[in-house]
Parts: sequence; structure tokens; C-alpha cells
Amino acid sequence: MNKKTTGMNPKESIGNISQQAVGYYTLRFADNSTCKSQSTSFLKFWSHYNLPIPIRYAFGIGVSPIKILLVSVILLICIPVTLSFGQYRPNAPFKPKTILAPDFSLQDLQGKTFNLRSQLGKPVVIFFGTTWCPSCRAEIPAYKAIYEKYAQLGLEVIYIDINEPAEKVARFTKSYSFPYLVLLDKDGSVANNYNIVGVPTLVLVDKEGNIITVSHRTSDLPFNKLFPAKK
Repeated sequence: MNKKTTGMNPKESIGNISQQAVGYYTLRFADNSTCKSQSTSFLKFWSHYNLPIPIRYAFGIGVSPIKILLVSVILLICIPVTLSFGQYRPNAPFKPKTILAPDFSLQDLQGKTFNLRSQLGKPVVIFFGTTWCPSCRAEIPAYKAIYEKYAQLGLEVIYIDINEPAEKVARFTKSYSFPYLVLLDKDGSVANNYNIVGVPTLVLVDKEGNIITVSHRTSDLPFNKLFPAKK
């Protein structure tokens, strides 16, 4: 038994409603897709107000499974990209000429807070590492040499340990006699903001707080841009 919708202008309606033998009502849309319900009031609501396509997609009303799958794939791609805004992405295909280093505040081994933004006016080099990383230990002599050469010229040299307890880091830095500032990224949030995917990773920041370069070796850092040789 078929029932046509009543009280609706055919130009405004997006389909018609029919009752099937099993007691369900079917709303047939202009694209021949259908939606079933045991309540005519819900279906008439959609038909009468001709709600926008995005809302129909949200509820799966009159939308083919292929279209729903396509929209889902697009959302899965777009959402992570949107959430990643605010991170430093070294391999981004389109990057501005200058990239501001993400600000952070971390405690050192003595419990004092270091804030990157407060260092504006002087260059900063950041070493992201861990105690268990052999390559990090191999870079320690070269990093010490950077400290000895450039710290007196105004370079702020810091080491950030990722996701390790303070006691373990303190023993490690003492055994290697770190002369520079050691900070604790206890939850890895700063490393995440800098998109650190491996250690060691070194980040060189200029006086304006912009990232100059990112490298995995101390020898690759262009300190000559910050401290050009005197003629």
C-alpha cells in the first residue's frame, strides 16, 4: 500500500513516503536512494524541510555507501593534518621562508624553569636526545666543542632529554660531564611539537626565534650564519 506525501509543495519536497507490508515507511529521494523508518514524522521532517546535503551525509540519509566511504576517507586525511597545525614539520612540501620555533617551558635538573621565548635576542641550539641512544653519546664531544666555542659569543646551548626520569638523566649527564643546560621533556610533548622522529636531533634557532636548520649531526649545523668569521 503506497502513501504519497501530502501538504508539501512538490518543488520543495525531496521525495515521497510509502508504507510497506512490514510496517516500515520508505522515503525515496530524487536520486532514487531510499531511507526506511517505522515513523512517518521523522521522514516527513527530512522531506518537508529539504535539509542540506551535509546534514544528510552526517546521518546517512539518502546517501549511497560509496559516497559515505569517500567522505570518510577525506575526513581521515584532513583531520590529522588539521591537528598537526602548530607543529614544526621539517619535511612539509610548502613551508614559509621563516619558521618560528615552537615555544616551550621545561624544568632543568635543579627544578628551574627554562622558557625558549625568553631567549629572544640570542641564538639557541637544542639537542634532543636520550640516555639509551648510542648516536647521542657519539655526538657529545662535538656538542661540547660547540658549547666551548660559541657559548662565550652568546649562543644558548641546551640539551633536552625525552621521556626519562630525572634521576636517570642526572646520572647520565654527570658521567659525561655536561657543561650545558639539561632540560627534561618528561611527557615528550616538546619533542612532539618539534616533530622529533629520531634522536639525536639538533635544532638551530636564530636571534628572532626562527628555525635555521634541523640536523642529526652537530657538524651539519651552520654556525657560520650566526657567527661569521671576521675578516
